[in-house]
Formats: sequence, C-alpha cells, structure tokens
Amino acid sequence: MVKKKAFTLIEMAIALLIIGLFLSLVSSRFLSFLAESKLESQAKIVKALIELAMDEAVSGCQSIEITFRKREIHLLKDGKTLMKKLSLDEGMSFEVEEEERIKVDEVGSLSGRIPNLIQGDRKVTFRVENPLLGTISYELK
Repeated sequence: MVKKKAFTLIEMAIALLIIGLFLSLVSSRFLSFLAESKLESQAKIVKALIELAMDEAVSGCQSIEITFRKREIHLLKDGKTLMKKLSLDEGMSFEVEEEERIKVDEVGSLSGRIPNLIQGDRKVTFRVENPLLGTISYELK
C-alpha cells in the first residue's frame, strides 16, 4: 500500500494564520496610503484653486475674495460667485470656526491666512512661496 502525502489540518491552519496576518498588515498600510493620497489630491486641488484666484485677480485687475468654510471654498469677485463652490471630500475639512476669508488684490498678493486642511490626525499646511509669481506650496503633517 502506497502512502499518500498530504497536509495535515494543523499545517493548513498555520498556513492560513500566516496568510491572514500578512494580509491584515498589508491592508492596513494600504488603507493608510490611500487616505494620505486622497488628502494630497485634495490639497493639490485647493492649491490650484488659490493660484487660479491669484491669476484671475492679476489678469482682471480686480480683487478676489476666497471664503473657506468647514467643508467648502467659494471664490467671489465683486461679491458675485466667480465659479461653482468646491466641496471637500468626505472626512476632510478646513480648520476654521465658521468661515475664514482671504483677499487676493490686483497684484496677486494674499491678505489673510490660508486655513489648514485636516483629515483625522493628518493635516496640510499651505504657504505662499513666492508672492510675485503667485506660487503656493503645501506640506503634509
């Protein structure tokens, strides 16, 4: 009689346990990476919107007001909406009480503070790099 080689129940249970531990480790890191990439994507959109307001103010020789609320941004030119409001993705918000306004003057200079963008314990801070060129940078923390 030929004896067939096979895995025992204990060997299969141990293999499944190792695979389960590996998958839980990989999935938690993947979810963390996914959340960080969503935050960075949203930061890029906010940065582009502010730079657009700066360009628009300079090209139109008119000041533009940027209003930040908890979950949205509005661009106003002469008190009228310049473009449709931008709503933030789920779970993200600006670090403001009610609302915060900054003004972009005719030469593209910002007056006011750009509020931080937050998602859970992560935060993005914005900074005007070069006021003459209208460039803004951000940093994930």
